[in-house]
Amino acid sequence: MNPENINPNNLEQPDSKWEATEGSIRVIIERGKQIKPQEFLNFPPKSIALDGYCDGQVFDFEAQRYSFDHHAGVNRHAARATSEQVFHALLADFSPEDFNIYVNDLDGDTILSVWLLQNSQMINQLMADQGSESKLKLEKLYQLVDSAGVSDNYGPHHRNANPQLARIFFEHVLNPLNESYKKKEYRTADLNALLQQCLSNMDAAWEKDFNISLPEREAPKPFKVLYTGDGFVIAESQDMNTEAVYNDKEKGAKCAILVKPIPLTESKSGELEWGYRIAKSSEFVPVPLGPGDKPGTILYNLAQKETGWGGGSTIGAFRDPTNKGLRSKLSPEQIYEVVTQTIEERQKKVT
Repeated sequence: MNPENINPNNLEQPDSKWEATEGSIRVIIERGKQIKPQEFLNFPPKSIALDGYCDGQVFDFEAQRYSFDHHAGVNRHAARATSEQVFHALLADFSPEDFNIYVNDLDGDTILSVWLLQNSQMINQLMADQGSESKLKLEKLYQLVDSAGVSDNYGPHHRNANPQLARIFFEHVLNPLNESYKKKEYRTADLNALLQQCLSNMDAAWEKDFNISLPEREAPKPFKVLYTGDGFVIAESQDMNTEAVYNDKEKGAKCAILVKPIPLTESKSGELEWGYRIAKSSEFVPVPLGPGDKPGTILYNLAQKETGWGGGSTIGAFRDPTNKGLRSKLSPEQIYEVVTQTIEERQKKVT
């Protein structure tokens, strides 16, 4: 699961499990479940964990257990998105037939990965066929995986091979998922049904060679800067659009902490709560954002204040550990204090 594609106000989810057979593979969705690599090594042979189900990469070639992850224990700049890892494994003669595929959430990276695994034989046929039509379709698939993967791994602000193709995928193919976020239904949604709808959209888009018209993109909603710090801003935002903050040369920054106040009428605790998204545009932005398990980072220090904070080296959020739908109780002022103190401590160490 890539946090950049998820609304932080929909992150809190009750545990649920679905199983479905997709061709010769079995997809097992366990909402919110996350295991350690050592645990995954005890799974049955022919197991694949996608995009954060296993908290780290695993390549057990003997028993054919593979965790295609790009969050824990990796450098985001050097890592490939999960769908890119899956695609290049298929190009390298990997066959997922009779595998169990484990998923803990849905986003574009996970859904595209499942579709690729489901269509591995078709991809093999395209590679084997030397005809011009097959070559064109395979090239289109290369562009799709690169564009969607780059957008997922680095963020939508990062240049990719085919921005229009990426937009068709994220806005059209994933429309059922996007609608569930907008309507705040994702936390209780049937994830298998959502997956099937998105896979069906992907099949249809593939058959149409992605010749799909899209409405004009809405302009980002304005954000309100609450605090400006050393290389970062804390801003109130209704659409939690980090790209808008990155691109605003006057009041933005390459590290954005976006906050959305939760009305008391919607608060699960009856107290004032905030939805947060913390991100920076790349690994090269010198703000010690994460990962959340590394002492001396912003996410680590926030987790010492409030259980539930975590994330990778370039993005993080608060996630309710009780699965009751709670948001963070830390105010923007408290966040600012933690971030500022973390940056000051890091600067002392490197000078």
